Amino acid sequence: MEALQRADARFETKLATLEREFVQRFQHEAASRDGLKIQLQDSLRSCMDKILASRPAQERGRFADAASPKSEDCHSGLVTPRCNFGGMSPASAWASRTSSVAVPGG
Repeated sequence: MEALQRADARFETKLATLEREFVQRFQHEAASRDGLKIQLQDSLRSCMDKILASRPAQERGRFADAASPKSEDCHSGLVTPRCNFGGMSPASAWASRTSSVAVPGG
């Protein structure tokens, strides 16, 4: 019976040690992650500041790519030529995409 109690006490001691180590590792990892997050935010902020500083004042918007296009043409500015906003119904757009796909072996 005494041997069982000693084994149980050793197990409880090991368990308490493992719990302490786990908490310490978790806290260290959380602090490291927070530090990396702050470093990434600062780096991104400095990059965006450099990008915005190199642009003329009249083109500056809230974001680096926020300058509005000069014309309403779909092929200018940030809109890609394949956008076709409102030009096709979803069914015909899907049909045009799937009909041009080559089927292997067929």
